[in-house]
Amino acid sequence: MLSIHIKKIFLIVCLIFLIGCEEKDSLQEVTTIFSLDDLSSIGIKMKGDFETKFPEATDAKWGFLKGREVAIIRYGSVDLAKTLGNVVGEEQTEILEVKDRNIAHGPKVERIECRGHAGYGVHGNCASRREPMYTEFIIHGNLVIMGEPLATEEPVDTIKFLQEAAKKLP
Repeated sequence: MLSIHIKKIFLIVCLIFLIGCEEKDSLQEVTTIFSLDDLSSIGIKMKGDFETKFPEATDAKWGFLKGREVAIIRYGSVDLAKTLGNVVGEEQTEILEVKDRNIAHGPKVERIECRGHAGYGVHGNCASRREPMYTEFIIHGNLVIMGEPLATEEPVDTIKFLQEAAKKLP
C-alpha cells in the first residue's frame, strides 16, 4: 500500500517538474517594437523583399539565419502583429493535401520549396510536392517570424529554433 502512494507522489513530482521545464522553454510575450537593426544584431542576413504587400505591414523580408531561410513581417504595433500578422503567418505556412498536380500549398503562399522523394530544390526538377518554404511561424512583439525547417526536423523543433532566435532580440 505504501508503495502505491510513493509511486503516485513520484508521478506528481515528475509532472510538476515537466510542466515547469516546459514553461521555461516557452517564449515570453513582449510588447517591444523591434527594428530591422534589431534583427541584424542577432545574425539575420536579409536578402530580399516579399513581392506580396501585406496590409499594414511596415516590412516583409526574407533572409538567412544559421543556414536556414527565415522571413520577417514587421508591423507598427504588437496588436497588428497579433491580428493581421497571425493571419499572414497562417496563410504563408499553409500546407495542403495534393489534389492538383504537385501543389501542396495555399493560394497566398509566396515562397515555395520542392519537397518529397523526387525534389531537388527550387532550382532543379520539381516532380515532388511544392510546399511553403516556411512551415512554422511565431509572433514576437511586432514581428511575425517564419522559418524553413531542416530536412530531418519536426515542426516543434522549427518552432523552438524560431523561439531561440526571438529570445536573442534586444
